[in-house]
Amino acid sequence: MGAGPARDGWSGPGGCAYPAVMRRDLLPPARDAALAAGLAIGVQAELLLADPVPGGVTGWNVLLGLAVTVPLAWRRRHPVAIGLGVQAVYAVATLLFPVGELFCDGVAVFLVAPYTAAVGARTWRTSVHCGLASCVILGAQGVWDPVYDDGAGVSNALYVVVVWAVAAAVRVQADRAARSLAEARAAIDSRERLAADRAAEAVSRERARVARELHDVVAHALSIVVLQARGARHTVGRDVDEAVKAMREVEDVARRALVDMRHMLGVLREEPDPDGGLRPLPGLRRLDDLVEPVRGTGLRVEVRSEGAARPLTPGVDVSAYRIVQEALTNVLRHANARRAEVTVRWTDTEVELEVRDDGSPAPDTGNGRGLLGMRERVEVLGGSLSAGPQPAGGYAVRARLPVGET
Repeated sequence: MGAGPARDGWSGPGGCAYPAVMRRDLLPPARDAALAAGLAIGVQAELLLADPVPGGVTGWNVLLGLAVTVPLAWRRRHPVAIGLGVQAVYAVATLLFPVGELFCDGVAVFLVAPYTAAVGARTWRTSVHCGLASCVILGAQGVWDPVYDDGAGVSNALYVVVVWAVAAAVRVQADRAARSLAEARAAIDSRERLAADRAAEAVSRERARVARELHDVVAHALSIVVLQARGARHTVGRDVDEAVKAMREVEDVARRALVDMRHMLGVLREEPDPDGGLRPLPGLRRLDDLVEPVRGTGLRVEVRSEGAARPLTPGVDVSAYRIVQEALTNVLRHANARRAEVTVRWTDTEVELEVRDDGSPAPDTGNGRGLLGMRERVEVLGGSLSAGPQPAGGYAVRARLPVGET
């Protein structure tokens, strides 16, 4: 046998290679040890109780029983060496002293050993060579051993052929199972890559959507700045107070626009805006307009506000609205819920959005794209998002967004 990697094998401990069947957990090492121990004990019991050896049992018989059974505990590690070695030791022993007919010896030498060598060989060619070697060894043993009748050598060889045929059938089935497993794993990897590509595409589309909306927010703010600055220029000579008021408005709007611009940087705008121009942007003040159509589907939706509402930058306001919209959409699509609750909690530094339902299973079973989009929005604004089933039942989405400047 060559030392290189086998075509149909795999590298085991110590560099030994095995075909697919030897990798299967049908006979783990502990069971191999149990098999070897059982056969060894069986041989010693036969020698002690049955006295089957012509001329009486000797110490050599005891040692032979151990020599052909104990090595089988390592048959998985060195299948060819142990399988053929056990047969060779037994055949040579028949030339040196009376062996006798022992059932456990026969199982070890004529069944387990040739099967181990044939099925554990690293290639099919080596397996055939092991079968031929077993035929020669055990055939010669049948001729040498005086206990057997004439023709025992041929019958031993034929018996090995049957054992090898069984081992070959097991190898074929194991190779088929290994190929099927490899194909299944390849298919799973392909599906996972496809799902990852689709998720990345969904995130990319959501980023473009966020970029468009923030672009509109900033453009709207800059339009206000231009108009206020123009008005201040026209009134500065007539009404200084009015001009100062206009410039303060310019300052406030410009500051908010800078905050939204900082959020927009790094978000790639991959698609042109098909609508073009400016359009009214949604916000938390329009939650009732958002919830009303959802109620029309039969889902009972309750909207609550806790704490004192604070002004939000347009970018945060739009994203808060979109998060609630996406969460309710997931409830309608996936949650099989009868009731949903939208809670807006205000603090000095952030606004928390919570959309809870009483449905099952969890929302957004479509590869999690809705949650990916919401998470992308929140991370762009420097907030946080959590979503998952609740201990009391149902599903909840919670988002925290910063209030004012960040």
